[in-house]
Amino acid sequence: NKLINFESTLWNKKKEKNKVQEELSKYESYSQTGEDKIIEFILSYLGKENRGLSYLDIGCNDYKNLSNTYSLYRKGIRGVLIDANPIFVGDIKIYRPEDTILNLGVGSKNSDNMKFYILNTSGLSSFDLKSIEEAKKKTPWIEIVKEVEVPVRTLDEIYKEYFATIPTIVSIDVEGVELDILKSSNFEINRPLIFVIETIEYSEKLSIVNKRNDIIDFMKEKDYVEYAFTGVNSIFVDGRKL
Repeated sequence: NKLINFESTLWNKKKEKNKVQEELSKYESYSQTGEDKIIEFILSYLGKENRGLSYLDIGCNDYKNLSNTYSLYRKGIRGVLIDANPIFVGDIKIYRPEDTILNLGVGSKNSDNMKFYILNTSGLSSFDLKSIEEAKKKTPWIEIVKEVEVPVRTLDEIYKEYFATIPTIVSIDVEGVELDILKSSNFEINRPLIFVIETIEYSEKLSIVNKRNDIIDFMKEKDYVEYAFTGVNSIFVDGRKL
């Protein structure tokens, strides 16, 4: 009887531990500054169920670390991940096998080949040489370690080729060419519910004075509301659907 009681106690404690871990996981964030939790709040507030939702993650980098979509993946939502840096593609395919993974760039026009500059700090790699030069002025140790040629597709081309319907969430982190990508899209036809866009220019120090107001103004023109700003990214919601 003592053995049975002991095993029963262990089982109950294990169940309690699993319940606590499950509850805590609801608040676990994988984004840089909590963007995924804000996205989940918006979806919940608007009554959006997981079924039928999708995402497009441009400049995804790692499959999990600093990801705006990994939490959604864990909830059963699926989508398309894009990164021009081939070094990330293998791991992403392993750990997110049910997503579509594309090793290409997204730009203002389609191109079979465009030069992508890989830096010794992967988060700043970019097609935009000008933005790299500006970053180097602030952080002299940054340098280009490799150049690769990758195909480039427009936002609307990605929608058309890889989505049955327009994705619910679009996350864009492309180091300097966000506005060019947005301007190439037809917002009268293609309107994701939520955009997560990096709207702070690179700085070594914490700063909010270098916010990309040109992106803010453009999205406002397209009837998107800046619902939140995390210090790094702005989260926009389609004002026509509120």
